[in-house]
Formats: sequence, C-alpha cells, structure tokens
Amino acid sequence: MTKAIFFDFQGVLIDPRMISGILPPMKELVQKFAPDHLLFVISAGGKDTISRALEAENILEHFREVIGDPPEDSKEHKMKNILETFSITPDKAVFITDTSTDILEANYAGVKSVGVTWGLHDQELLATTNPHKIVNDAAELEDAIRELLQ
Repeated sequence: MTKAIFFDFQGVLIDPRMISGILPPMKELVQKFAPDHLLFVISAGGKDTISRALEAENILEHFREVIGDPPEDSKEHKMKNILETFSITPDKAVFITDTSTDILEANYAGVKSVGVTWGLHDQELLATTNPHKIVNDAAELEDAIRELLQ
C-alpha cells in the first residue's frame, strides 16, 4: 500500500533562522524514506524557491511533487488533492510541520501529523492542536514516521 509523507518547508526542512540550506539531518531523513514512500512538500511558500533549495542539496528528485503558493489554497485542500490523485488513504499519510495551524489542517484532512520543535512553534503551542506526535530531533522524527505509517 502506498504511503506518503508531506513535509512543510520553512521550519521543518530548513531552520527558520537560516538564510538557506536544508538541515543535514532532514536531508538524510528524506534520503532514507524516499525509496519506499511518496514524498511531497506542501508549503505556502513559492514552489520555484523551494525547488531550487531542494535541487541545490541534490534531493529534489526524491520528492514526487513540490506544492507551494498560492497561499490562499489551504494545506488541507492540497493534502486532499494529493491523496485523491495518488490513491492514498489518509491513514497512510503523515504531515510533518512546525506550526499548530498546519496540524489543524492535517486534522481536517484526516492525515496524521507530527509537530517538530525546531521550527516556529514550541512544544506547548504545538500540543494545543493535538498532533499525533511531537518530536525534538530528526531521530525522533524518523521513529515517529515509522510508527505512524506502520
């Protein structure tokens, strides 16, 4: 059965305090999951900017699709479209994000969510929206993804 991982970009794959560059542990995580999962970036940011950053790190090829702006198109809608297009059931998908609002959108889409604490929102704020997991580093994230998609 097809499994999908949705990554937010800013605050998950890149540190929001950095000017550029994919976080090395996240690059490794993408490379680990790419062979057996469909990977997507779902962001309100610009698709071209995100694609260039992924290409610069030689990991763009691991992503089935990068979905960025328009920001008025909700992440919930973007997730639902991907699920339908690729015939993925919501229980076989997980959204990795650093914001409580994104967790709510995953909840509305019926997709599991993991909040990461190295981004915009802290653990306390992430917890208010009931993610399936909250993690503090890439090793914990790898374990959480594997558990949620088993």
